[in-house]
Amino acid sequence: MKSKTMLCIFLTASMAAAAFLPSCSNAQDEISSSTSSAVSVDSSIEPSVLAEGIYNVKELQFADDKKWTYGEDGQDGSVQGYNSWYYMYTEETNTEGIYDISKIKESWYSDINGGGSCISSGNGSNNKPTWVAGIYSKDSDIASTGNWWDQSMNYMSLNLNPAVENGPYASAILAFKAPEDGNYRLDISFTAGNKDKSDSQSDGITFSVYGNTDKLYSRSVTDNIIEGESVSLNAMLKAGQYFYIISDPNKNGKNDMCNDIRAEITLTIPQYIDNNNSWAFGDGYINGDGTKQGHNGWYYLYSQETNTNGVYDISKIEECRYKQLSETNSYTEKAFGTWLPEIYYEENLTQENNWHQSADGYLSPEMSHPPYASAIIGWKAPEAGRYSFNVSLFAGSASTDDLCDGVDISLYCGSRKVSRKSIKIPSNFIYGFEADLEKDEYMYLIVDPKNTAVSDLAENVNIVVNKLGQQ
Repeated sequence: MKSKTMLCIFLTASMAAAAFLPSCSNAQDEISSSTSSAVSVDSSIEPSVLAEGIYNVKELQFADDKKWTYGEDGQDGSVQGYNSWYYMYTEETNTEGIYDISKIKESWYSDINGGGSCISSGNGSNNKPTWVAGIYSKDSDIASTGNWWDQSMNYMSLNLNPAVENGPYASAILAFKAPEDGNYRLDISFTAGNKDKSDSQSDGITFSVYGNTDKLYSRSVTDNIIEGESVSLNAMLKAGQYFYIISDPNKNGKNDMCNDIRAEITLTIPQYIDNNNSWAFGDGYINGDGTKQGHNGWYYLYSQETNTNGVYDISKIEECRYKQLSETNSYTEKAFGTWLPEIYYEENLTQENNWHQSADGYLSPEMSHPPYASAIIGWKAPEAGRYSFNVSLFAGSASTDDLCDGVDISLYCGSRKVSRKSIKIPSNFIYGFEADLEKDEYMYLIVDPKNTAVSDLAENVNIVVNKLGQQ
């Protein structure tokens, strides 16, 4: 499971409630209270006099990710809610992945070893304690029926087999309960399907994931077995809302299997993003429809100005065009496609050019030969006011070849430069500031390939914007 940098939410010291995570307390405290005074920041970031309307420039430090791993060392698989994980079920089955989450209930725990029909086969390897759907009680257990319901921890993973051969049927569920507001990423892998595709009565399972009421993923596996299928999903949750991982037996549970489920939850943004008073973009929070310009105020842009030492004419910034699938660029095979400058969109783009600019946190201006361009993400203010911006990404040159000169990273608010940093050896750029913006004025994050774009990278981009007040 990949690790992500938690975004610290920077608020001005004059606010009554600070929103720093504990590990952010070591961040530098040289904060300018003037709109025209120089500020002390990381010496590798270009110091400059603050433009009018730019406040409290500050480099933010890393904070530890909050993670919840199913099956972590010491987890008690007989306790509901241990490390925020719950065993649940629903009587809704064969729904093609559409469920009413209000009908989901908690399972009950059976520690009997004798084996019951709806708990485990009396003679089978599943003859062990398990969580049981509420429609199956001890009174209805008949060992001879051969039912194999198995909802239990197996070493570091989960069995979620709704294999009740003769009915009634239920969908088995593992749920994660959010302990606080924020955006959560679920990284999950599973093995599932039909253990005997030669049996015409066996129809496999449907595997689905919900974030509260929103369906995030659904896959029906009816006539084979998929092993180690992996998926990464994001959900914005209020405290007390759930991720649901659902294993549905379809029409019947005969020969159904869903096991070796490995799941990890990461809190990527420790606040609720409402796209009204707060906005987010990137790897830690998938910003809705990544195929549209302007969704929630975010724009995919570029400039033919490169190697400028951080000085740009924003009037020369242009919108990229979206490209989904193409044999000419390997990155367009990804789920979010890529946005391309007009100069690369068709005939100039070759297999060797790996420009990648997408909603899942890439801003890499990599090209094997000229022409080069600077990759830009812009956010347009919906109204005049003061906003805070927290930006992080991982950038530099993927190669140590002398030809590779890294990237320049710059932040602008309108035509006002906020900061600039040159990075060659891949490392993290993390920065926070406040700015007054007019309605429809942009904040720009610019990644400039400098003299050459060979092996340039900029990824794990995360930006959080908060509205602080009206002008």
